[in-house]
Amino acid sequence: MPGYNHYPDCTCGWCRGGGGGGSGGRASYTSLPVAGTRTIWDGDGCCYPTSCPICGAPVYFVRHNGGSVWFDSLGKPWPKHACFFDDGYGVRLRTRLAQPSEGTTTSFFGVVTETVVTNPGDSGRIVIQCSDGRVIDDEFSTTTDLTRYPGALVVVEEGEPGRFRLHRITGDDRVIEVWDCPSLGQVVVYDPSSQRGVKETDSRFWVWGEKRWTTLCDYRIQRLLVPLDSQEATRIAYEYLQAPPVPPPLSLRAILAGGASIARKKVTSIPVAIFAGTPYERHFMLPGVLTPERAAEWGREVEAIRRPRKA
Repeated sequence: MPGYNHYPDCTCGWCRGGGGGGSGGRASYTSLPVAGTRTIWDGDGCCYPTSCPICGAPVYFVRHNGGSVWFDSLGKPWPKHACFFDDGYGVRLRTRLAQPSEGTTTSFFGVVTETVVTNPGDSGRIVIQCSDGRVIDDEFSTTTDLTRYPGALVVVEEGEPGRFRLHRITGDDRVIEVWDCPSLGQVVVYDPSSQRGVKETDSRFWVWGEKRWTTLCDYRIQRLLVPLDSQEATRIAYEYLQAPPVPPPLSLRAILAGGASIARKKVTSIPVAIFAGTPYERHFMLPGVLTPERAAEWGREVEAIRRPRKA
């Protein structure tokens, strides 16, 4: 029997026999916490309005146990704030919100703040602080270990009034940057996990339209990159994460020089940070032929290009 406020045919992973975020089968009773086990997430809030620490614009900040997400506004099309890139959680959250299940009349998201095991392997109470301000506090059928879910990011889909589907958002903290480069006439993707063997003064990019890798000097390319439209950036980041391209193999020379064991190739360089002290702080290594003054000026130029203009 489905839990109260839940669909009998739900496949969200929170219900008996569900897919989604579940384990694919009934959990062993011996591995589940006993009835009455209560778990509370002690995070600092869920979704609240604030000001962007970079441009000062009004934004909505979402905190969950895997990281954070920034929105320009709440509701369709759930726009990403231009000053920040999403990690894996944010990309999947926006994608799920944009593709609701059949029969959904409204969808929003929330963070699980509390769970109480009622009947191990069968049902439990789940409390969700939602982006629209409401709090869902109901009993749900679930085979999973509820102690693992406080702090989890979930999409809530409502069909009939007061009846919900829950979709747990999984991901990782890898931030995929999607940029428009008008000078090249291309959209490029920067993946921090694909930089092995690249000189620390360069960056490797995936050229989206041509489906190939290219390596470019940061001193030149970073000033040519501008933010892409929010929805397009989310779409590209999601497709990239679904099937990440394999970076070029290291050359024999690089392997013999120890390149297989280091993330970046060391060269003479000078460090520069942009947006220091903010969530978007980013570090670059510029060619060592530059003076410290010119390197600092370069950092200010890049900040000016990437800081959205206030309306």
